[in-house]
Amino acid sequence: MGAILTAVDTYCTGSLGSGVREVEFYQRGVGAVFGLGLDDGSSVVVKVHRPEIAGGRLDAISLVQRHLADRGLPAPRPLAPPAPLAHGIATAEELLRAGTVGNAHHPSVRTGLAEGLFGFVEAATPLLETVPVEETWPVSLPEGRLWPVPHDLRFDFTLPGAGWIDDLGAAALRRLRPPHGRTVIGHRDWRVENPPH
Repeated sequence: MGAILTAVDTYCTGSLGSGVREVEFYQRGVGAVFGLGLDDGSSVVVKVHRPEIAGGRLDAISLVQRHLADRGLPAPRPLAPPAPLAHGIATAEELLRAGTVGNAHHPSVRTGLAEGLFGFVEAATPLLETVPVEETWPVSLPEGRLWPVPHDLRFDFTLPGAGWIDDLGAAALRRLRPPHGRTVIGHRDWRVENPPH
């Protein structure tokens, strides 16, 4: 962990102008997420993304987040452009403290999540004309492909015995293609940890 923290500290010093004072939290999943207290007294989140899924979409995400934050929505404000960190691409944003995580089985929490997502989508969608946001599944798939490149390497649908997942995906694709309704900017990973709750 010492080498990782040194790399994160070097990134923060170079991109944010302040070194790491403390690590508030660390989570590992698709990439790595660090909640950090910096020497200048600020609290930030540094996310390290896999380079093959980063591409230009991190720049687009940053523009959308800034737009939402400027409108008073609970979106973390980006603090630095994407930059290399070890074997990945790092982004930095302000740390939002939103209280406790609610129980997603409770109807009032689900209502809050739905209302929050609707507010984000309505506020972000006007950026379609100016921000190069990538189209997502199923619109972005070439004919004959069933799944996009997995966002999370833990989801490998090619394993023996997983054909039933392909059957469900093919049925969903038939219903969803061609797409109907208006095109919007959404959130691929909206869950109970997301504000507001």
